[in-house]
Amino acid sequence: MTKNSATIIILISGVLWGTTSIFVKCMTPLGFSPAQIGIIRCVFSAAIMFCLILIRRPSALKICLRDIWIFIGTGLISNSLFNLCYFTTIARSEASIAVGLLYTSPIFVTVISAIVFKDKITKAKIIAVISTMVGCILLSGILSNSGGMTIGIFMVGIGAGFFYGLYSIFGRFAVKDYSPLTITFYTFLFAAFGSIPYSNVPSIPGIITASPQLILWGIGIAIIGTIGPYVLYTIGLKYIESSKAAVFATMEPLTASLIGIFMFHEPVTTLKIIGILLIMLSTVILNITPPPIMIRRKKRSSH
Repeated sequence: MTKNSATIIILISGVLWGTTSIFVKCMTPLGFSPAQIGIIRCVFSAAIMFCLILIRRPSALKICLRDIWIFIGTGLISNSLFNLCYFTTIARSEASIAVGLLYTSPIFVTVISAIVFKDKITKAKIIAVISTMVGCILLSGILSNSGGMTIGIFMVGIGAGFFYGLYSIFGRFAVKDYSPLTITFYTFLFAAFGSIPYSNVPSIPGIITASPQLILWGIGIAIIGTIGPYVLYTIGLKYIESSKAAVFATMEPLTASLIGIFMFHEPVTTLKIIGILLIMLSTVILNITPPPIMIRRKKRSSH
């Protein structure tokens, strides 16, 4: 697979992630808390992935005990805490605010990747990260104090960005030895266990009994908003640096903002439009390959 193909795959994963707000906004009024939506997402995703692996490649269920720390990282630490922070922000504010704060993640990924993987922090990366950050801030409505923004929601949203970014870091270790199917399954298996302490699990069966359509919403968020994008993104991590991949995935805030505008009638402002353009600009910047430097050789003079 070429880097261009990997880039397209990651862009698609961002679009699919952007649909998550639809499920959260529709499941919350039916009685689920943000934490419960998170554990339903993880349990349904892990169950579906388990069935797929059993049918297609049972050997993909094998992992080495010495690598469990990787999946504790992708699942227990990154995914379960990301779900809690992200869904809380969506439920208590606008979808665009949630994804705007979520995409502070490229700055975390860029810094951590430079420390852990010795990735170079180039001028293009710095400009792209700054462009992404500013774009997401404008998209979020923080500057205009819209969407019920409070300091508490702001901090929870930043937490979502940090824990979301950790997936790119732990995932980069995982792709060296494991397939995307294996990584996705164990990520959500560990994330499900990690979500139990704060999800009030005993009340979930009663809520589903009262609103059976939650089962369909749960399957939808698992397949469309979770398994699809995580598998695609993990594939892309094999060919693209974590810091670049994190910026490419900013198709999510674009998608979520458009969903918020057209489905949930969130306001359209000039700042949001500028924010969308800045996020798109960051993707273009990272895709520009500088021309090779041509070194002219001096012709030897003949005597």
